[in-house]
Amino acid sequence: MIEALHSFFVIDAKARWRALLWSWGIGTGVGAILSLSEVSYHTLASASIGSSTIAFVFFLAAYIHSPRLEPIQGRRSILNIAYAASALAIIAIVERVLNGPQAVYAAANELMKEMRTGKPISTAQALLVQEKARGMLTTNRIQGLSRNQVVSAYAIAKAASHYSKVEANPSLHPPNTNVIVSGQQTTFVFQPPVPMAMLRICHIKFTGIDFIAKTKGCSLVEAYPPDCRDVVIANSSVQEFTQSLDDIVWADVVFERCALVYHGGQLTLMNVLLKDCTVDVSQNVPESIREALLHVSTPITTTSEFPG
Repeated sequence: MIEALHSFFVIDAKARWRALLWSWGIGTGVGAILSLSEVSYHTLASASIGSSTIAFVFFLAAYIHSPRLEPIQGRRSILNIAYAASALAIIAIVERVLNGPQAVYAAANELMKEMRTGKPISTAQALLVQEKARGMLTTNRIQGLSRNQVVSAYAIAKAASHYSKVEANPSLHPPNTNVIVSGQQTTFVFQPPVPMAMLRICHIKFTGIDFIAKTKGCSLVEAYPPDCRDVVIANSSVQEFTQSLDDIVWADVVFERCALVYHGGQLTLMNVLLKDCTVDVSQNVPESIREALLHVSTPITTTSEFPG
């Protein structure tokens, strides 16, 4: 078989290129299988490593088995495939660096900086980072710190995408509900005669506000209609409210002395801190989210899709 491989793959230049194409095709298939089996992060990296390895083995086996047959041609073949293997390995390494967990986490942190500084955020960029993180979490076996980074990246990108939609798309602002409140050192004191929701609304963003409830049992905001997902509270503090965490994006928020409830709906928390709060968590909530809401004293970044 080795002699057949040698005669088929090494005789002339055309045959060598045919061998390279065959090995690349086989390598791409191997890479795809590796990717689907959750062994590697991306098909490109798997295909590059797999194809370069297979091609190198084909040529090396043929040359070693018959070193006296066309030695010059054989050595050139070895050199050619060595160059190709090196180039493909470099592509794989670069691809891993550019699209690995650390890179996605760094891109998410840039989005977070833009949110905190009030710079315009590209919805497309936020969605791209979110989808990259989603792909890693659903198709790859990443654990430990890498997984935590990707989960955080997904939560940050999800918050940023909602943040950018409310900010940049006027079509999301129906009449009488297109309120975006922004300010520094601004305090809203809510003191109705009976407990009630301060707002039942959609497509709204609050940023840089201190919310204080003077009437016990009041909620800050309810996403309405129920399928609304574009309610964002960012860079704010919430004090003395009875508030559901479901279906609202909370980014850089400090809850103080609040009665919080989570029923198991859409949850998006980015750097959220709970101080002296009680939390009521439904039974169907994943244990990692329950643990974070009930027992973690540091800022929480997580989502209901990928609780960590």
